[in-house]
Amino acid sequence: MKVDFSTTVPFTPEWRQNRELPKEEQVSCDLTVLDMNALMSLVDAFTAMGIEGTVDTDNLDTAKIKPILEQFGSLLPAHIENFIGLYDKSGRAVTVEDVVKYPRFLNLALELLMQLSTISSPSDDDAGNSNEPSASEQVPPVDGSQVN
Repeated sequence: MKVDFSTTVPFTPEWRQNRELPKEEQVSCDLTVLDMNALMSLVDAFTAMGIEGTVDTDNLDTAKIKPILEQFGSLLPAHIENFIGLYDKSGRAVTVEDVVKYPRFLNLALELLMQLSTISSPSDDDAGNSNEPSASEQVPPVDGSQVN
């Protein structure tokens, strides 16, 4: 059986209207999926903060964000490859470690963590929630032809 799964997924953040920039000016990276323990811990932390889906970082309590970044900030350097397109005013490339370290990049760090959670989570198909009937649920046609 072939499943729609990859351990590395390209990602272009929405942070600061990044996706509206010309492609050659965009911040982008490759995300590698989390293992089960890291994913469950991250999901628990987001749930404890009341976060589901997207994050409105402008309205989050900093006291709630801090533990997530302290506990899970190390996931970013370990699960992000080919981080390109972000430079400081001197022209030096900003690294993923910088994104985790400096408050200026708080919203970007949270967006990256949310996307890591999303790509690492089971899809509806994986959970058996797709709209397509499973093989055992398919009813053979009356004319005796095969079900595809």
